[in-house]
Amino acid sequence: MTLMDQTITSGNVVVEHEYSVQDLEALEDGAYEFMHGELIKKTMGLREGIILGKLTTDITVWNRSNGSTFHVIPESYIKCFPDDPRGLRKPDLMLVKRDRVPAEIITASLEIAPDLAIEILSPTDNFRESERKLDDYERAGVRMVWHVIADRKRVRVFDFEKHSIYEFIGDQTIELPDLLPGLSVPVKSIFENV
Repeated sequence: MTLMDQTITSGNVVVEHEYSVQDLEALEDGAYEFMHGELIKKTMGLREGIILGKLTTDITVWNRSNGSTFHVIPESYIKCFPDDPRGLRKPDLMLVKRDRVPAEIITASLEIAPDLAIEILSPTDNFRESERKLDDYERAGVRMVWHVIADRKRVRVFDFEKHSIYEFIGDQTIELPDLLPGLSVPVKSIFENV
């Protein structure tokens, strides 16, 4: 499946029909999300991929040492948007408490809001789209979103339950005991050697 015959509007592709996870995965020219009737191209460079690998490892190690209470899920689709039931988002990494996920997973996408969604942002990411994605996550019931801003070496945390925004930079350590008790991620370690 290609996008050559579609109309491009402000960087996104406007479409008239619903896409399934399988449709999006079959697209030949990259990773996409589908929200608000638009295909939205996701891009991730080498630097962002390295950062994602580090975070996935750090969070997985923490999760295992804390009884594996979360599913740690990289680059998978979620479909849980009440105002856009056809919508599919694909966080770079998400955490979902195990007791919230059915014992037998039979769908191609997670159909509940994750507890945490992590997005690794690059200089080419569209600010307006990042803001719209935050709004989508909040309306869907995601408890917390991390924006890992690669070129500025900072992590911005949106805690929707507390209606708070935190920013971690330099020598600071990300510690969010209400959702992730015991997790401690030094900001420097995320961006080291990238």
